[in-house]
Amino acid sequence: MTNFEADLTFLESGYYAVLFIAFLNICANPFIYAAKFEPVKRKLLMLVPCNRGALQPGNSVGTAAASGTVAMSATRVA
Repeated sequence: MTNFEADLTFLESGYYAVLFIAFLNICANPFIYAAKFEPVKRKLLMLVPCNRGALQPGNSVGTAAASGTVAMSATRVA
């Protein structure tokens, strides 16, 4: 089908291996920071539009408070 030239020298194959690892590091680095670095994790969680502390159907305010979640009240100051 395709004609791949596999006649690489040891130096060329090392070059491509190092190049692949460098590109892999560049692509994986943001995901590593998002998973491990606490300030980045907080900023990304602030960008998520859903509210984890919102009440689910069937839960009451007492069970939400007992589980440690915080529900926002929908009161408006006139």
